[in-house]
Amino acid sequence: MPTLQIDFQDGFQGDTIHIRLENHPEARFANVHTDLRTNLALRYEQTLPPGTYDLEVEIPTRQWNTHLSIDLDQDTYIRFFVRDGEIHYESQHEPYFYL
Repeated sequence: MPTLQIDFQDGFQGDTIHIRLENHPEARFANVHTDLRTNLALRYEQTLPPGTYDLEVEIPTRQWNTHLSIDLDQDTYIRFFVRDGEIHYESQHEPYFYL
């Protein structure tokens, strides 16, 4: 079964993060801070059956919310990061590496 890995990287400072899959609450994290030594604030990982999933990520401390349609036919890695006060995301099929 493929793995969905979500990394929250640069720019998080005391944020709250909610993760939902298929409108079902999966995880809630409070007071999330980026570790400047590694550039990683938080990693969430889950193994799921292959398929298409609706992923919702909400960061209420920044009044930000997004829905992504994820085709999970192989391991999928998504990163969220803050740049110039805005939250961005990218996805790929190779893991992100940290020092």
